[in-house]
Amino acid sequence: MCFPPRKAFHVFCCCALTLAISFQTPESWSAPPRQESKQQTSSRVWANYARQMEPQRRSNLPSLRNEEIGKLAPISWAEALEEDSLVIPEQAPLDVGLPGSCQGCLGGCCPSHQRSCQRWIQFDYLLGWRKGQRVPELVTTSIAGTPDPQAGILGLASTSIVLGNEDLVDGARPGGRIDFGRWLANGETAVGGRFYAMSDSGTSHLFDGSTHDILARPYFDINLGSETASLVNYASGGLATGSIEVTSDASLLGSDFYLQQSWCQIGRACVDLVTGYQFTRIDESLNIHSNSTHVTQAGTATIELTDQFATRNTFHGGLIGIRSQAEGACWSFNLLAKVGLGNTHQVVNVRGNRVITVPGGPSSTEARGLLAQDSNSGIHENNQFTVVPELNLRYTQHLSECVDLSFGYTYIYWSRVAQPGDQVSLIIDDNPGGTQPLVNMVNDDYWMQSLDFGITWWF
Repeated sequence: MCFPPRKAFHVFCCCALTLAISFQTPESWSAPPRQESKQQTSSRVWANYARQMEPQRRSNLPSLRNEEIGKLAPISWAEALEEDSLVIPEQAPLDVGLPGSCQGCLGGCCPSHQRSCQRWIQFDYLLGWRKGQRVPELVTTSIAGTPDPQAGILGLASTSIVLGNEDLVDGARPGGRIDFGRWLANGETAVGGRFYAMSDSGTSHLFDGSTHDILARPYFDINLGSETASLVNYASGGLATGSIEVTSDASLLGSDFYLQQSWCQIGRACVDLVTGYQFTRIDESLNIHSNSTHVTQAGTATIELTDQFATRNTFHGGLIGIRSQAEGACWSFNLLAKVGLGNTHQVVNVRGNRVITVPGGPSSTEARGLLAQDSNSGIHENNQFTVVPELNLRYTQHLSECVDLSFGYTYIYWSRVAQPGDQVSLIIDDNPGGTQPLVNMVNDDYWMQSLDFGITWWF
């Protein structure tokens, strides 16, 4: 291609100027900023200048062995300028993207757990509530003057429920939790474990002649085909004197063993993946005991009835979830959201006992009560697939590098749990070898929630 004379001259000048610049020594383009304007020169300019001169300084060093070079104290232009008492106005750091930084969950991951202490142990005091035991009508009473054949029978206008159609063991109880683990050398993977428990809780309800003139235990007699009741206390004429006691107990414990992996960082929040193994055990019981003395023409007879319903739910499964931490200056906000998937092994133990003493005769004992008959007594087992989601929110105040205080809230839910009250049926065949009640192994959901007060020690 031919260029016009004027354009060719311009091209030649540009090429010559480029060659001249490229053959200049580094000093010619690495000179420090002018001293007369050093008060106005930004720290970024001086930092760039120092970085430019560092390779040249190293290239001018005499050839030394590696161990001798390691003994040399590094000297940079920034240090030299500091020794000359150069005052440079401090400016905010330049916001630039770093290699490997995370800008979103799809943009890669970066280390976000950079404490000098990599091991932790956390203690939490729990003020917790759990789902209570729902029980049917266990104790009834009637208004004064009700004939004894109608006393305590469900469905009559004169009858009212003393205990039943309500939840037992549903009050606040203390508990505890411990979480421990450590970050591995790469700062992105941690292994840990957690154990928690609610203190054993129980309720006891005692009813006798001092609380009600009439007391009875209602049920549906399948042989009569109608509602009836076992009379325990009937003050009128001293026909029957006795008491009914209903007790219930509950305990809960669980543990996790998990692997925590840094996933990504979004702004000031770090998001980690959590996987592992989860275990839970829920034990509950319901006991109904009645003791009554009846006056008959032949003399005094006593009837003692005991019904016991106990359940154990043992969950084993895997867990998966996320743990997020948003950092502030001296505080952080933590979120744990995970779900456990696995099997719950359910065990229902039903036992009864009956002791009857007739006038002028010996006592007779049978292995059945009123609600625990031959048809449903014994140990019954079942397996259920269960989903166990958990949510934990926590605010943490960093007192020092190694001590944190926290306050939070926890909610755990189980989709399949067998409770004692659900196994009680009021349809009774009150004869030896009867066919009612049936064993139904009734399942329902279950939950636990708590306010958490914790301290964490890093070491």
